Amino acid sequence: YTHPDAIVLDPFVVDDIPIREAVAAGRRLVATNSNPLVVLSLRERLSPPEPDELKAAVTRLGDSLKRGVPLREHLNQLYRTHCPTCNQQAVADYFIWSREPADPRQKWVDCTACGQAGLAAVDKNDMAVLDEVETRGLQYWYLLDRVAPPRQAPEGDKARAHAETLLELYTPRALYAIADLLMKIEATFDEEVQGHLKAVLLTCLDVASNLYQPDTRPGDASSRPAADKLHPPRRFIERNVWQLFETSVENMAASAALREPLPLQPDLHWVTRVPSSTPGLVWVHNLGVGAVGRGLTPESVSLVLSTPPRPDPVFWSLAYLW
Repeated sequence: YTHPDAIVLDPFVVDDIPIREAVAAGRRLVATNSNPLVVLSLRERLSPPEPDELKAAVTRLGDSLKRGVPLREHLNQLYRTHCPTCNQQAVADYFIWSREPADPRQKWVDCTACGQAGLAAVDKNDMAVLDEVETRGLQYWYLLDRVAPPRQAPEGDKARAHAETLLELYTPRALYAIADLLMKIEATFDEEVQGHLKAVLLTCLDVASNLYQPDTRPGDASSRPAADKLHPPRRFIERNVWQLFETSVENMAASAALREPLPLQPDLHWVTRVPSSTPGLVWVHNLGVGAVGRGLTPESVSLVLSTPPRPDPVFWSLAYLW
């Protein structure tokens, strides 16, 4: 449908495969999505950081001090427990909660002291550790004010109430860890590194929610509730946020090693008006369809290739929070 060096437009981009195919064919690709989180994730897949640089940034993040101890140690202490086999202190990988009453019932411990791993019942010491985290502590209000700042207008009250409902989709412990990670990332790194680490944190925001049932693969969206039921399942899993963050980094680095990075153009001008380019040019940005259309000259696009978004209230609500 197009000639070499033609402009192809994807106005609702969600996947990097059409982009890579267009570039491989020598076409120019203009891709946009009004959801900034989709664009952030997509840009990370297309032009990921060097794996060693990403791991070094996570090491620096984990080494940064929080209350006099490294952040990784501070966050892992939120999930401290005892091995049910040898009774040595350990760190839980995850807890399994019941929705009603809202309490953890089981824990998965992979003990470094005795080498045993498996599920065990939660005990009173685990509940005492959980009680150390305030349900409405400083981190909770920090996140709430960030998502929906207090306003005088009724619309502001409505947005704040909605944000409060969405924050209920996380345990207080998960919100505490997420807030600490976010504050440390923004206080420690420049804008470019922040972008990479926030893409990792985006995975944590998804998988650390209360929407995943036990025995499901992390990030498997098919295990979420139906689109009209934005509340936890009867039993859900609470993952260790710091361990989840490190695992997400490893997965991102492994994925980056398997894909050829694509240089992304800084603005629309470089895609639409520069002289012919054999390898193809790509521009990916967070804009609505109308704004992109106004930035293109008449009849400049040879092909519109896309799948219009399907209604998904769960994802839209979560994306608003994230």
